[in-house]
Amino acid sequence: MRKWKAVVVLLHEIYGLNDHMKHYEKWLRQQGFEVVIPSLIPSVFSYKEEEVAYESFMNEIGFQSASKHAREVIEECSRTFERVYVVGFSIGATIAWMCSPMPEVKRTVCFYGSRIRDYGEIRPQSPTLLLYGESEPSFPVEEFIRHIKIEHVTVLSVAGSHGFADPFSKRFHKPSYEVALSLLSDHLHIKQKAGQH
Repeated sequence: MRKWKAVVVLLHEIYGLNDHMKHYEKWLRQQGFEVVIPSLIPSVFSYKEEEVAYESFMNEIGFQSASKHAREVIEECSRTFERVYVVGFSIGATIAWMCSPMPEVKRTVCFYGSRIRDYGEIRPQSPTLLLYGESEPSFPVEEFIRHIKIEHVTVLSVAGSHGFADPFSKRFHKPSYEVALSLLSDHLHIKQKAGQH
């Protein structure tokens, strides 16, 4: 059976499948990728419900259950596509990190996955890019960058804070968003719109 070229498994934040995810889905499709966005939580939360959304995820789902679901999606995608890339935001970034050792995953990009630091034993098996805002409220980014020395892993910080790459967030930082898109393009080897992945 002929396989399609490349798919991006896009992993959302605690808010669920919101406009932010639809924005990135559209952008990735414009670059020539197929996109799959698994629903890791049962509902969509507004940005005003951040605390409720986080508590709901931690108490009712958790990283182990969500990463198991994501791994199943990745395995399913690998049957249809030659290359599976994983891009995640916040909790989705931590889940992407947890999936990065899978042989099916060819590249991983993690946007401000603050809980990645809790899974330091993980060793990605393919190129992995971690992107953070310089001002991360939950932990010292620069110290994390200095100490993370793992093969295949590149860690970078840009101006802004958690949510800098989300055009719908009050923390959106347009210059850093543009830098992030450029880094994302480079990491996924986006050269032309179709077929070279």
